[in-house]
Amino acid sequence: MRPKITRRSFALLLLLTILNINLPAAADRIIVTTNDRDPTARQTVEFEQNVGQFDPQVRYVARSAGSMLFLTGDKAMYVLPFTDLNEPKAESEPGTERPAQRFHAVSMSFTNANSDIAAAADRLSEHRTNYFLGSDESRWRSDVPNFGEVRFENVYNGVSTVWYGLENGATQYDLVVAPFTDAGRIELKFDGAESISVNEEGSLLINTPAGTLIQNRPFTYQTGEDSARVEVPSSFAVDGTTVRFALGEYDRSRELVIDPTVTYNALAFSTFVGSFGDDIVSEIAVDSNGCSYITGRTTSISYPTTTGTFDTTSNGSEDVFVTKVNSSGTGLVYSTYLGGPFFDEGRAITVDPNGNVYLGGTASISFPTTVGAIDTTFGGGADVFITKLNAAGNSLNYSTFLGESSIEYADAIATDSAGNAYIGGRAGDAPLDYPTTAGAFDTTHNGIDDAFLTKINDTGTAIVYSTFLGGSDIDGARAVWVTPNGEAILAGFTTDAVTDLPTTAGSYDPTHNGVTDFFVTRFDPTGSSLVYSTFIGGPGIDNLNSLAVDEVGSVYVTGIAATGFPITAGAIDTTAVGSNEIGISKLNAAGTSLVYSTFFGGTQAESANGIAVDRFGNVYIAGSNTAGDYPTTVGPYDSTFNGASDAVVTILNHNATSALASTYFGGSGTDSANDIALDANGNIYIAGQTTNAATPLPTTPDAYQTFTGGLIDAFVGKFGDFTIGGRVIDTSGNPMANVMVAMSGQVSGNILTGPDGQFGFTDTVPGEPHSVTATRSGYVMNPAIFNIAALANNRELIFVASPGSPSGGSGGTLLFQNLSYNKGENGSSILLTVQRTGIISSQVTVDYQTAGGTALPIQDFQPISGTLTFGPLETNKTISIPIVNDQILEPRETLTVTLDNPTNNADIENGRQTTTISLLDDDLGSGDLLISEFRTRGRLGANDEYIKIFNPNDFDLTIFAADGSSGVTLAHSDTGTLASIATIPNLVTIRSRGHYLLTNNSPSGGFSLIDFPTGIGTMTTVGDQTFSVNLPDGADIVLQRTSDPLQFGTANKVDSIGFAGSEWAEGNGLAPTVPANRESCYARRLISGGFQDTDDNRSDLMLVDTHAAMFTSPDQSRVISVLGSPAPETSESLRMMTPAEVTIVQSGTEVFDPSPVENGPNGTLTIFRTVTNNTSSPISAMRLRAIDFPTIGSLSQRRYSSRPDFRLLNSVDASGTYGLTLAGGRLQPNGGGLNSTLTVDSVTAANPLEPGASIVIAIRFGVMRWGKHPFTATVEALQ
Repeated sequence: MRPKITRRSFALLLLLTILNINLPAAADRIIVTTNDRDPTARQTVEFEQNVGQFDPQVRYVARSAGSMLFLTGDKAMYVLPFTDLNEPKAESEPGTERPAQRFHAVSMSFTNANSDIAAAADRLSEHRTNYFLGSDESRWRSDVPNFGEVRFENVYNGVSTVWYGLENGATQYDLVVAPFTDAGRIELKFDGAESISVNEEGSLLINTPAGTLIQNRPFTYQTGEDSARVEVPSSFAVDGTTVRFALGEYDRSRELVIDPTVTYNALAFSTFVGSFGDDIVSEIAVDSNGCSYITGRTTSISYPTTTGTFDTTSNGSEDVFVTKVNSSGTGLVYSTYLGGPFFDEGRAITVDPNGNVYLGGTASISFPTTVGAIDTTFGGGADVFITKLNAAGNSLNYSTFLGESSIEYADAIATDSAGNAYIGGRAGDAPLDYPTTAGAFDTTHNGIDDAFLTKINDTGTAIVYSTFLGGSDIDGARAVWVTPNGEAILAGFTTDAVTDLPTTAGSYDPTHNGVTDFFVTRFDPTGSSLVYSTFIGGPGIDNLNSLAVDEVGSVYVTGIAATGFPITAGAIDTTAVGSNEIGISKLNAAGTSLVYSTFFGGTQAESANGIAVDRFGNVYIAGSNTAGDYPTTVGPYDSTFNGASDAVVTILNHNATSALASTYFGGSGTDSANDIALDANGNIYIAGQTTNAATPLPTTPDAYQTFTGGLIDAFVGKFGDFTIGGRVIDTSGNPMANVMVAMSGQVSGNILTGPDGQFGFTDTVPGEPHSVTATRSGYVMNPAIFNIAALANNRELIFVASPGSPSGGSGGTLLFQNLSYNKGENGSSILLTVQRTGIISSQVTVDYQTAGGTALPIQDFQPISGTLTFGPLETNKTISIPIVNDQILEPRETLTVTLDNPTNNADIENGRQTTTISLLDDDLGSGDLLISEFRTRGRLGANDEYIKIFNPNDFDLTIFAADGSSGVTLAHSDTGTLASIATIPNLVTIRSRGHYLLTNNSPSGGFSLIDFPTGIGTMTTVGDQTFSVNLPDGADIVLQRTSDPLQFGTANKVDSIGFAGSEWAEGNGLAPTVPANRESCYARRLISGGFQDTDDNRSDLMLVDTHAAMFTSPDQSRVISVLGSPAPETSESLRMMTPAEVTIVQSGTEVFDPSPVENGPNGTLTIFRTVTNNTSSPISAMRLRAIDFPTIGSLSQRRYSSRPDFRLLNSVDASGTYGLTLAGGRLQPNGGGLNSTLTVDSVTAANPLEPGASIVIAIRFGVMRWGKHPFTATVEALQ
């Protein structure tokens, strides 16, 4: 049995010695307050930012289920409270020693994590925290923000962690792995754990003295092109105190998410409620806010009550109690006594939508009643009482007796929408004076004890109807339910030896069967006749204890059953093996047949005391077990029997063929769950009794009461899970049977719908993604799939089926899980997953074969073909394709794999019968990429930098790092050690003879175009990627074929540029750049249209003016512009134009216009030039670059001198023109000779200048003065 957990203390802040964190001294007065106002609010774990209240190493703190979680970035520290059963508290009063409160710390570290981890928070909460530490106000912190999500970037290169808080008190962390990042580097190191293991479900168990931390089996996935999450096989791999993630085959070109969920117990809350006497719960009810209400009886004179409630003082030997517990189990909303001087017991409870509580039970003399109630006088023996308590718990809306001098019990209560109350119970025969009404079904007492049903009005002032139900022996009602139309369903037990309890013809079983039988009776709305009445039982003792009814009126009953109890074929348990078994039966809405009926239990005595049903037909049972072989499911809260008797909780699926969940719950004493209820979100609430024991029934930290007060105490527990369920219907709204519904996510499952069309999955994980599909041959489902991003409440799904092209034959539908894969050419194999959906009950086969695309069989991959065989219920098969590593640099190549020839009426999903594999070459070697041009200092200073990478090959080159790292890295060195500038990520394609441009992203950095001489950057060119490293003047630049800094070195060099004295110089190093701000760069020379590379930097490169393109072949600063990937070089494309191979001749006559213009007070001069394309390729863009401008004050003046203003026009000359419009923009170059440009707007990619074609361009100058002055321009073009 795991150690139990008790109330939490802020002293746990002192336990972070593992982190060496300095926290407030124990003597400090620590007051932590929050702005929470609603005590019923549901608690979700949040992350509190460290703003100085903790050691600086801590970045965020979370409080989860009584534990605390401290996050530093590379470490997560859990501080867990627990009860030390061997060490009593020093301050305990004599005779009341209680176990001491202790704490234990467990840390989870990321081994070899980076030191520069960045943190960011998201989803700011309305919740704030305030700290008042000691008397030094400088240490106080107020309005501290809390967040729903925290992200740590760069935990490892390419790996981030994202932490979330969940509503069930758990925390979740995702490991987000970037494309082409080695996930194998992730390693978790645990300190403070007693042992670490993996259970049958694949969950990681971190065992500590404070209990077990559980990390659920990781749900690892990638997001496909259709945004659907595709699961990747994964598991924990444990080696001592370290844990890694074992991953199946996945697409390394896509982001990978590894997603465990950390829980600390599966229990949402558990608390005792009681004092020094005996405190026993009879029933529990739950409201829409998740608050729970319990009633029962107490002998404690100090039972916990709250100020201002109806009655805070014990009244007699045994009183009724009514207690409202908040939704987190941490406190009482209210608690009150109710009673007189003798024996009073609350036996039934319900709550209406307004929070009013209705109670039923048995009362003695002087029990409180209200003026005007039905009966304010105690009749004798023991009377029924009915009480309506207001929502605040401080006054009675009404309270009345029912009964006279005999002994009567109210064991059940329900209400309708009008507030009328329906009471079921048992009335004795001495004398026969329980009140009935004229016209009721049976106004005469029949035997020793009769069941009764009484309906009273909403004010408690009158009986609407009241009737007996019974035969000549002992009959009693244990449960009542009211349908929306006012029909009451009464259920209980009968021991009639003469079998004369009234039943109806045509009911399931009108004949009494044995010693004791269940009965279920449905009354009409007036209480005057029976809709149906039936027995359920065998020859032995069968005692009904509880009833529930679903939305369609089907009745679910449970209790104690013996051998011979009616069981249906296919039920989960058809044989009684113990002295008392749990019996569970579902009766159809007409009462004519059993939908199912089953036993459930082990070899010893069990009892089911409460039953509930959810919207999806799943049944919830609570009770007790006295042996160690009660059936539990995989991964329960507690699979071990703990004491003389344990409480048990079980969930059966909608057709009772399997247990969705089943667990023990108890300590070393005697424990029993007496009732069960569900809230709107599907959380399970149980209430019962526990005895004081050496190992008490488990409670949760922060629970209202974590210790037992007397010999017997009440307890309330909550298990938090959500249900995904719903129905499949046709287009007319009728339920559809035989539809296969499949759920996938961190847990998966399949359900075949029955005649009601319903399905339900309860084995879900809060906060996690889930996908649900429905398939049936011959039908199309709308929607095809439900994707739930993060499960936060119950989800009810409706699939509508319409006749259409089958989404699956009787053998199901076959498809490739992914339509495309990327695989590095590393000699290993790639695994392809083929899935089967729909009806999967039969065996099917499907053929597959490979086919070459641009990849060649044998040379690039091993061609294979074969047949996959899916057995019954099998949903996944894999195909392994061996890939050949040819060690030849080559472009990306593809091959395909196709499915064909399915058998046994299976079909292949249209569009998913073929998948494409792209083979990514990893043979990048020296010279396969070149550093073609770079600048470490420009006109704007040291951060005016750029670097161009050139693909000199005659094929497109796709980046793929052979070592599995995230790409190729451009690094620099001025100290002998390489430091990263930027990484070109895997899957980036650089076109043949094209460039990849990297620019500095400083405010004025990068490839800037400026107005000289102001130095103000008017535009910073956007390239394929930016970097933030300011390169030192004269720094070496090295291209490495890996992004792993541990692998940087000469063995991985692709290209390098080295300066004088550098180890990275190819031969004679370059001269260091002059640290003057100028528009210059180093560019590789061209030889015969290609780059020169003589293994000598000095001769390979030349220092050129960035803006001057005046060099002649072979030393021309020519740039072949093919845009890189992934970002288009929008403005860079024009910067990379080549001086055009064109002929320029004068065209037409110069035109002078004396009309004054801006910067041309003496008019304008327009000249015309014909430009002819002399190349064999179209020109898709053209511009004019001014190389020399007129200078103010020139002594050599021409008649039409100009001053810095000229415009480019599309000529009106009809000879060879493409347009007639005035070109936009105006150049204003000055005497500094800056080489500015204007675009010829009429030449575009859509309207190119074809080989041999001509265009006339016009240049208009603003005329300043008369005289001579030279003007020089060149034409540049993009081909």
